Amino acid sequence: MRRHPAQGAVLLDQFVAALGQLSLDLESVGLDELPGLAGRHGLSCYDAAYLWLALAHQAPLVTFDRKLAAAHLKAVKEIE
Repeated sequence: MRRHPAQGAVLLDQFVAALGQLSLDLESVGLDELPGLAGRHGLSCYDAAYLWLALAHQAPLVTFDRKLAAAHLKAVKEIE
């Protein structure tokens, strides 16, 4: 949208339409747990939200962020 500001509204409409075609589930993140999780693993609350979701769903966490990946491995070991 920065490259084509005149087309911004059209691109946004197309994006929203494309999202509507996906099968997505919204998940409420444990906001009260994020600061503690972030602090224990040295993460931002933003990254801690991804960690929380992976742990809550016992799902793998796929990321190129080494710190987040290490935090996930550590957290999984703490649970086991």
